[in-house]
Amino acid sequence: MRFQQSYLVNPNLKWETVNAAEVGLELDALDNRLHVEAAYFNRETKDLMTYISRGSIGLLDELINGGSLRKLGQEISVV
Repeated sequence: MRFQQSYLVNPNLKWETVNAAEVGLELDALDNRLHVEAAYFNRETKDLMTYISRGSIGLLDELINGGSLRKLGQEISVV
């Protein structure tokens, strides 16, 4: 049996990092007949681990830190 390396080892590879924050507010009014919830969130992931497929050009595939992602938004609920 023969083993073959499936991807290039990246010595600079590190874990993804996540920074997140959320602020919220809850309010009850009219003898608890009205309930309001509001929230704002901001989440950013840096150093996303990305698999780069380079087999079609004859090179080994590689795992790199290749990007970032930001999710932000708001939620409102009135019951």
